Amino acid sequence: MAYVFRLIYSDNVRRLPLEKTENQMCADYELELDNIQMPTNYRTLKPKDLPPEDRLETSKIFLEDKPISRFPKALLLGFSKCGTTTLMTFMASHPDIVTLGWETHYFCRWVYPTYALGWYRDRMPVSTRGQVTVEKSPCYIKEPQALARIKAFNSSIKVMVIVRSPINRILSAYAHFLATNKPGQTNLNTTDSTFEKAYLDSKGRVIETKAYQNGVFTHYIEHLYAVLPKSQILILDGEAFVTNPLSQLRRVEAFLGVRPLFSEDGFYFDKTKGFYCIAKNETLSSGCMGKSKGRKHAEMDPSLKQKLLQYFRPHSERFFSIVGQRFDWE
Repeated sequence: MAYVFRLIYSDNVRRLPLEKTENQMCADYELELDNIQMPTNYRTLKPKDLPPEDRLETSKIFLEDKPISRFPKALLLGFSKCGTTTLMTFMASHPDIVTLGWETHYFCRWVYPTYALGWYRDRMPVSTRGQVTVEKSPCYIKEPQALARIKAFNSSIKVMVIVRSPINRILSAYAHFLATNKPGQTNLNTTDSTFEKAYLDSKGRVIETKAYQNGVFTHYIEHLYAVLPKSQILILDGEAFVTNPLSQLRRVEAFLGVRPLFSEDGFYFDKTKGFYCIAKNETLSSGCMGKSKGRKHAEMDPSLKQKLLQYFRPHSERFFSIVGQRFDWE
């Protein structure tokens, strides 16, 4: 007896051409298979349950919403040291969101020419149709051509960007540098004077090239808005995410169209780590960052802070004007 299967996807079935879209890959795919053992994730429909045009003398079996690797429906285009890893960890605790735990950098210039879309899809974690898969890479917003590739891949994809105060981002990057460099590898240390030397020249003026590189987001956001419509972009406040993660996670839920499951009683403050964690409950899995997060920042000399604030202020005002939001960065 032969069964006719309507498959959404199977590793045992010929992969469709890479230029096919996900919808085409999920199109009905009928195969004649003989003497098969019916898997538990199939359900058998009797002919009377089918529309007249699909009624067959043989049983028709449909694949249930099987968890498989699917293309992401949303991307996190974050900047480094702005909270992207923590945001991904918190989003992963939501049952309707599936996150990739590493960075493929697929749309970046050093990866994109080498691997086809099938490779990219197969790197994604398994998900059901009702879940939202999210992956991230800092290069997606820093590399202009990456955004063009993303738009060509899916012009309706949703993207999120999380930003922080330029000064706090600099301090976080500096703390990361000190923690990840081995003794003797660098002569940098945690003294204020060393940090000052990194951003002030011999005359005590801000080294604009370095400050601009590490603390100005405006030109990246302008390019992002030139490529994708604002309705597909969510700008998140990294400072608010540190002090009140719920405020930003509720925005994420609404933006991605998932159930509003994050709540005030779902968070607790870890005094040892110095930041919030998600407590496991009936709907959310636990989420908390490891020891590499929440490092103590070096103290900044008040005069240096004022010089940097003065430098960043016009850039920040331009940024607020572009995104239509104002963040507390001073």
